[in-house]
Amino acid sequence: MAKVKIQGNASGTGILTVTAPNTSTDRTITLPDATGTLFTDAGGTMTGALTVSSDLNVNGEMNLTNSSGINYIDFGGSSLKFRNDNSTPAYEDMLILTKDGSVEATHNGSKKFETTATGIAVTGGVAIGGTGAANTLDDYEEGTFTPNVGGDATYTNQNGSYTKVGRLVTVKINFQVNAINSSGKNIIYGLPFTSTSGAAHVGSVGYYSGLSVSPTWIGCYGDANNTQITFIWNTGNSLTIGANGQNLFQNSARIDLSLTYQTT
Repeated sequence: MAKVKIQGNASGTGILTVTAPNTSTDRTITLPDATGTLFTDAGGTMTGALTVSSDLNVNGEMNLTNSSGINYIDFGGSSLKFRNDNSTPAYEDMLILTKDGSVEATHNGSKKFETTATGIAVTGGVAIGGTGAANTLDDYEEGTFTPNVGGDATYTNQNGSYTKVGRLVTVKINFQVNAINSSGKNIIYGLPFTSTSGAAHVGSVGYYSGLSVSPTWIGCYGDANNTQITFIWNTGNSLTIGANGQNLFQNSARIDLSLTYQTT
């Protein structure tokens, strides 16, 4: 193995050492001219400036730092990091490309954006059409819940699912009583989120069977500032709702519905 050593002066400043492996391939190293001095200490840390007028190809790890701690790129470790501040403990306004393939972005030391195996994870919300709270979508959720009529009733089906986008919640219920006591009336409990106060939130009944009444029309609404659904119906021709608060459910009664309401 051959070693070539170039020394700038007697004190050792500006030393360049090239160690060539046992190979027939030539190794060429070009030093910067006077406009781009390059110095490294014994540990290999760059202490001077490097001027590159063409492509810079790096095979391995390269660390570029600025003495003022701003606007630098960190190659090495498990990620590629673009920073504008090296404050402690967190770096501010950083873009990180990790070795597992994800991309992360932070603002003022807090992570706001990350790519994942299933999509994109955002913290704090997405502003659409503006930057204020009214333009920010800050929540999306899907899940299930268990609707009930209270008391000691048993059920054949007790299925509830929901989708929440911001403050807007849409629920779907597929519900059938097996056996019910005398306390069962016209309310289903157990919505996943509390509704806003004020006016009721109107839903739609898609199917029913085995009820304790024979309605000519049936509907439902989400009670204001609550987690329950009240049913309303008519059993004959009427210009207004003719039944409310009476018993609706009995053994084997089934009802399927959907409701969209706003939560707090």
